[in-house]
Parts: sequence; structure tokens; C-alpha cells
Amino acid sequence: MSYFTTTIPFDQTDEFFQRSSFDSHQQDHQVDDYDDILYQLSSPPDGNFFIGETLEDHGRQGNKTSSVFDNPMAGAKPNVNPGKNKKVIHRDIERQRRQEMATLYGSLRKQLPIEFLKGKRSISDHIHEAVNYIRHMQDKIQALSDKRDELKGLSDPGVPGETPECSGTACSQDDTVMVQPCMVGVEILINTAPQLGLPLSRAFKALSEEGVNVISCNSTQVNERILHSIKAEVTNGGNSNLSELRKKLMKLTT
Repeated sequence: MSYFTTTIPFDQTDEFFQRSSFDSHQQDHQVDDYDDILYQLSSPPDGNFFIGETLEDHGRQGNKTSSVFDNPMAGAKPNVNPGKNKKVIHRDIERQRRQEMATLYGSLRKQLPIEFLKGKRSISDHIHEAVNYIRHMQDKIQALSDKRDELKGLSDPGVPGETPECSGTACSQDDTVMVQPCMVGVEILINTAPQLGLPLSRAFKALSEEGVNVISCNSTQVNERILHSIKAEVTNGGNSNLSELRKKLMKLTT
């Protein structure tokens, strides 16, 4: 075994061990100071401890701490503004209403003829013209209804008052004649029986003698009767007196 000798004096050795012990003690004291600082930082201002605590140590405080960590928004106040929410809802409803009205206005414009929309740009003008168009169509429908009833009366000679010459029960078997103006000149409506009624050849001959040229003739059978619709024009020097022309045609039926 080898022995080593030292040349350091015993006084210096004792001083070295004393300094080492002092440094170690000072280092331990610094560690304790660090622990105290961490300990203080980990505790809240009210003195309650979060680190190392259990529910048994603090009871309700522990439950409160646990709930805060589980739900960070538990303690936050709800940002609710009823007035602002009402304004947002009202704005959305108003926007939807305007979109629906714009769609309805567009559909209305498509239903109106072009002549009713000329020079009209505003919505109020379009609505006013739509009212005028409805009235125009009502008048047109009424005129067509009157025309239909008139034609039905000619096809049914049993209805009294259709012709002045027709009276009594024999009117249902007699021929009727109506003469009225039209776009091309004169329109003649003859309601006659299928076999014993007024022949068209005799009617055409009588019209030619009065200076009336036949343009077209349509015949329709209604309720076992024949309705002739004759359109003609009056030439220069022709008889334009509709009443006299009707009387001459009525004489052919007797």
C-alpha cells in the first residue's frame, strides 16, 4: 500500500474544510430561499394554496378551484345585449321582406303588356298601370260575354224579344235575321231551319241586288238550327241602310 504525504500545513487544511463547510451551508441556504420564492409564487394573495392541496384539505375551496380549471368560462359574465340582438333580427326580417317584394314586383311586370309600361319606371307607376290593365280586361270580358249572349239568343229563337217581328209561339219555328256593322262593312246573321229555312243562294242574290258583295260565310248547327254568319262590304252606290236590308232578307223567309 502506498502512502501519500501532503505538504499543506494543518492550519491551512482546517481553513479549507471550514470554507468548504461554509460554502455548502450557504448553498443549502440559497436552495431554501429558492424554495420559499417558488412556494410564495404558487400561492394566491389570499393565502389559499393550489399546489399540493386536496379536496379534503380545503373542501369547497378545492371544489371551486377544480371547477375553474375544468371550465375556464364558468366565472365569465355573458356578453348579452338584448337591444343589439333585436336590431339584428329586425334588419334580417326587413332584408327578407324587401327581397320577397322585389320578386313579386318583377312577376307583376312580366304580366303587363309592353304598351302599359312605356315611359313608366317607378314601382308605383307599374302598380297603377296594373290596375288599369285589370279594368281593361274586365271591360273586354264583359263585351265578349254580351256578344256570346247575343249569339246564343240568335241560336235559340224561343227567347222572346230578340227580333221585333217575332212574337207568339210560332217564333220558335220562324227564321230570324240580324244585320249589324262590322270591321269590313256589314255582318248578317241568319238563324234558320236545316231543311225548310232560307236558302243561302236566295240571300246572296238579294244582297247582290242591293250592291253588297259577300266576303265570307260561316255556317254552324246549334240546337237543331243553322246559324249563318255572312260578312260583306257595301260597294259605291249600294244600299247602306241596314234596316232596309234586313227587311228585304226577312221577306225571303216568309
